Amino acid sequence: MAKFKKARTDIKFKTIAIETMIIGILFVLFASYANADCGCIGMNTNTIYKCGDNVSESCILNCCLTCSGHGLRVNADNIILDGNGYTLTGPENNYLGNSYTVGIITNNKENITIKNFEIMNFSNGLIPVPLAMGGSMKNYSIINNTVHHMSSCGISLSGASNSKIINNTCHSIKLDGIDSSPGNNNLIENNTCYNNKGGIGFYGSTTQNNTIRNNNLFNNKWGIIFGWMGPNYNKILDNTIYNNTYFGIYLYYGSSFNEIYNNTIKGNKNGIFLTKCHPITNVCYVLNVTNNTIAYNKISGNSEYGIYINSSLNNTLISNKICENNIDIAIFNGTINATGNSGDNNSCTLARNYEDFSAGSNNSCTNICNCSTNSQCISNKCVNEICKTP
Repeated sequence: MAKFKKARTDIKFKTIAIETMIIGILFVLFASYANADCGCIGMNTNTIYKCGDNVSESCILNCCLTCSGHGLRVNADNIILDGNGYTLTGPENNYLGNSYTVGIITNNKENITIKNFEIMNFSNGLIPVPLAMGGSMKNYSIINNTVHHMSSCGISLSGASNSKIINNTCHSIKLDGIDSSPGNNNLIENNTCYNNKGGIGFYGSTTQNNTIRNNNLFNNKWGIIFGWMGPNYNKILDNTIYNNTYFGIYLYYGSSFNEIYNNTIKGNKNGIFLTKCHPITNVCYVLNVTNNTIAYNKISGNSEYGIYINSSLNNTLISNKICENNIDIAIFNGTINATGNSGDNNSCTLARNYEDFSAGSNNSCTNICNCSTNSQCISNKCVNEICKTP
């Protein structure tokens, strides 16, 4: 009887071992099959595009791809790359930037849509284009992507025109979350950029006629920066820019004829800063910052200046509410006399070397930052109907 029970037990263990082995083999086969089908699936040919491949048709990603080099290369006009919510991961960690790796790159193509990707851990030692549009291109739509942990820039418009960057999130990026150098007639709208060196950066004299609108920019070193021999004739509208280490908006080295309207800029070190000098090196350049219009903005709670103008000419301030900053408005002569800077109908409490056209004899601005209760003030201090700085 004991021998019979032992035999049954041995058979049972052998059966379990065989079943386990079969399950293991099936798992390996299934994993291999799944991996074989993993990629961006071509909508016309069912081609499976993987890391480093040239994508020549619209495709939709069906898995998370981890790449040892480049991600996907756009190689045709008039196509859509849909990430379908999956992640495209590169080989770089900890902002190393020691190799040329690009998440999605395309050159000299038109009518391209890139949407619904999460892209991370790519880097670029020479040109900042982890999600990039390079060359002479137009009609790009970059929509609903999350781009993070890059050792250069997040989304880069390099030579693109008539394009849209909408509803993207860029964070934990070593340089700018979104940049353009150059780029014309583009729309940057409803994006969120945080924990980067810069939120949005535009550079060069040929970066013109772009609109930056309704973006949420916070916890960067600066929210928006324009510089390097331009840009000119752009619009910065309706953005919320707060808690950035140095500047809310920074215009330097030739940035001229731009319109900065209806933004909320609060809790930065400086609100809007105009100068011909570099923000990091403080090197001052030949081209001045001129003929920009700053109007209808709410600029408050910045720990140094609300609006600071240095070595800049003929800029106009209209109907801004500049309150509860350490100094609301300041104009200084630097390498040149800061002449021709003027405005009217602004609200402020403390200004240096500035006076509205219609300001009273004892005031710098037409209006004082009035209040009736403490709750109307960031500092929660309403004294004699005036908000006091924190």
